[in-house]
Formats: sequence, C-alpha cells, structure tokens
Amino acid sequence: MSIKFNLITEPDFVENSYSSVLLINLSQDQKEQFQEWLKNHSTSANIYIGSELNLDWTIDAHMIADVTVINLDNLPDPLKYFAAYFIKHPSTYYFAENFLDWWNLLNTKHIKNFDFLKEELI
Repeated sequence: MSIKFNLITEPDFVENSYSSVLLINLSQDQKEQFQEWLKNHSTSANIYIGSELNLDWTIDAHMIADVTVINLDNLPDPLKYFAAYFIKHPSTYYFAENFLDWWNLLNTKHIKNFDFLKEELI
C-alpha cells in the first residue's frame, strides 16, 4: 500500500477517498508527536491545519474532517471563543494541560498522545 499524506491549509480543500484530520493549535511538541505517529503508521490521510486567521475555513474543515484534534491550552482569539463549539462534536479529541472538569462534560475524549488515531483512520 502506498502511504500518502496531503497537507492542506486555507483556503484549499481536497476531495478524495482518504480520511481527513484537522489539527488546531498544536504545540511544537504535539506537532512532533504527530509527525512521529505518521512515520510509524501505514495510512493515507488529508491533514488540515486549522488557523485562527480564517475561522470560517477552519470551521468548514472541521465539518468535513473525520477527526479533529485541538489543543485547548493558550488558544488565540478568536479560537478560544469557539473552543466549546469544536469539542462538543463527537469526532473531536483534545489536549488540555490545564484540564478543566467542565470540558469533560462536553467531551470525554481528553488525550495525551495520538495513539487513538489508529482506530479512527481507515
């Protein structure tokens, strides 16, 4: 099987049979963890990189993504005002070092790494 990743940024969208992942506000360490996960797993995927500069595009990418991963720590404006919008969706997983119990009321998919992706990506 040929492994292929499409890295997609605004304003683009890609239509193909690959699973799609949206990454929002990842720290440098989380980006490196994700890159390492990609190197060690044989799957093809569209990888969207969310942006606070174009919230409309990021929301559209969220709606088409099979999985959204967001880092809730130090969210820039206007993303911090939409954090609950993103995590209330069942396809969203989130990092939060400053974990607040009430995030868990909206979504129990608090993560520490990307191992969950092997079950989510086809």
